[in-house]
Amino acid sequence: MEAGSTKQLVRDGLFSLKTEVKMENRKMWFSVTLLCTLGMQQVLAAENVKGDRPNIVFILADDLGWTDLGVMGSAVDTAEAKKLNLAQGVYVDDVNAVSPAFKGGMRTADVILRIGDNDVSTPAAIKETLRNYQSGDTVKVVVSRKASRGRNKISLKVTLG
Repeated sequence: MEAGSTKQLVRDGLFSLKTEVKMENRKMWFSVTLLCTLGMQQVLAAENVKGDRPNIVFILADDLGWTDLGVMGSAVDTAEAKKLNLAQGVYVDDVNAVSPAFKGGMRTADVILRIGDNDVSTPAAIKETLRNYQSGDTVKVVVSRKASRGRNKISLKVTLG
């Protein structure tokens, strides 16, 4: 396995994952901007009528990691899997140290093969599979981990946060 090939795989995977996240963030920020604009219009209209300043608190939060594994990963397709001697799945680029995945035993450079009864091959497939679970559920995650001789399949139990 060439070090340059692995770096390219990680770079390409991170780029596609970051692009996907950026698109979702754009949608979220557009919605937030629209809501804030409409809210401020109401505040200004109320201020013109009453003259008193209203007390307003904006609370903005995402799902706060609800059914999130806490990993960043990139898809490993068939050609890359053969070339780099990896299993086809989602290569784990990074694991958050306080995430459910880390607490369940997942590590950087693992390849996620299966979550529950579903094979996963892309970060989007992981996200879609996790929608079937709720916070607090324990899910079986099968990963391929580098060993002294090749790779081993390991079954982890991850409790979603």
